[in-house]
Amino acid sequence: MHGIYSFALAFTLSIALLSIALMTANTKTKMLEAETTAIEIEKGNFLRKMLEENIDLIISETIETQIKKKNFDPEKINSSIAQRLAEYFKKTETQFSGEPRIEFFLIEEKNLLNGSPKKEEFTELQGIEKLFKTITININENAFFIECAFTGGEHSKAIVGKIHSKNAKTYFLIPIGYKVKKMVIA
Repeated sequence: MHGIYSFALAFTLSIALLSIALMTANTKTKMLEAETTAIEIEKGNFLRKMLEENIDLIISETIETQIKKKNFDPEKINSSIAQRLAEYFKKTETQFSGEPRIEFFLIEEKNLLNGSPKKEEFTELQGIEKLFKTITININENAFFIECAFTGGEHSKAIVGKIHSKNAKTYFLIPIGYKVKKMVIA
């Protein structure tokens, strides 16, 4: 009898130790998955910030370049800004076509309020020059004040960049009302 109890006790302890070992391995796997997801989220946030800064830079540089070329026409400045942004969006999509992936779309502002936008709510980036309005004010012979505003056009569309990886999604947005103001000395 004494041997059976000893065997049962040893067997029960072995199963308990095995269960603890399996739970520990499972916990380590879950911790590694959580860490990977956190890194992907942080990378997405970094890329979103990079996009924001690059958009500001592209618009500012385009305005300066156009004024220094003596191009004061708001429509032509607007067209140049849209062209440079479209080139940047295409280059960025090509550069980030793997993991993480970046895709740019247009979406109606009303669909942004529904939480995470659905794929079918996105349309391709075409005619973005209609979504911006640029004004130039000639202060004196050599000084100009230029404001480029993102209006969203007649259908109130926003430019959205979807940054996604295996476990995380982040959205970049040029919101309606976004403005870049620049004082340029020509």
